[in-house]
Amino acid sequence: MKKSSAFIASALAVASVALCSMASPALALATQRSLPAEDHLYALPCNYSESPILRSVETIDSSWTNVGTNHPFDNVLCAEGPAYDPITHDSYFIGNSDGDWFDLIRVSTTDGTMTKVGEFPGSFWHPSLLITNTGDAYVRSDTTLWPLDLSDASRGDMIGEPTQTVGGGHIFAAACSPVATTCYVIGHDNDENNSVIAAYDVSTGTVGAPLGTLPVSFTLSIQVDSQGIIWASANNGHLASFDPADPAHTYIEGPLFVSMTRALLLTTTAQTPTPTPTPVVDQPALPNTGANNSVAGISVAVSVALLSVGALALAVTRRRKT
Repeated sequence: MKKSSAFIASALAVASVALCSMASPALALATQRSLPAEDHLYALPCNYSESPILRSVETIDSSWTNVGTNHPFDNVLCAEGPAYDPITHDSYFIGNSDGDWFDLIRVSTTDGTMTKVGEFPGSFWHPSLLITNTGDAYVRSDTTLWPLDLSDASRGDMIGEPTQTVGGGHIFAAACSPVATTCYVIGHDNDENNSVIAAYDVSTGTVGAPLGTLPVSFTLSIQVDSQGIIWASANNGHLASFDPADPAHTYIEGPLFVSMTRALLLTTTAQTPTPTPTPVVDQPALPNTGANNSVAGISVAVSVALLSVGALALAVTRRRKT
């Protein structure tokens, strides 16, 4: 009986330790992260009933405040895939109407002013803008990628082949680091009903091996802060964050947003534009002409004459002393 009691007590102790070890990470990650001091997070909610308005987000409690007022554009009722240019400090998003066409819109994070840059020649599927830390811009539609001119919304030739997936499913969101050379895409795992994160090579349009999974079925928007942490807006209405080096164990899901948002925008002052160096102009060498030789000869003659005068003066001084 004592052996049986001891065995039960031992089993309970082991179970208790196991439960504590399982619960510890959850307790440690109960509070949402803070953004780096140089960064700021915004949201562009999508409710298909009014034109988009920029909101400044407080990451700790998922609250937001309006920046400016609604700016009406014809049929633009939802913002998609925003991106920030760390070189020019401009921000952009894709204005979505009813799925038939899209606009490239520049938005000021100072006062919320929105300006239509241009119209894309066709509609996209889960579109995203990507702007690298060097200011190179791209637009993505699911698994297809094009270089993008931010001055007029024109696109270059398609990059790579439109065959890449993440976790075997569609790509729903993408973003690049504003300070590093890394870009990411996130998609839906058709088998496990989770979101899958992977690195993304914008030069080739290639999706890397999955870095890990997240406990949400769909992630509608992602942004990368200046410390490499990814911030995500999930279809369950929560603001989340995680380290792409270990997504599952670093995932934090904050409080619910006030309303659904499909578009997060992160800006930073961690990287400032590198000034273009002023080119050094070499002074042209004088051509080897007879005139130059004459000038050189005159210079030598003058030098000899000055030396002779100096020697003569020295001799006169010595004679007077004697």
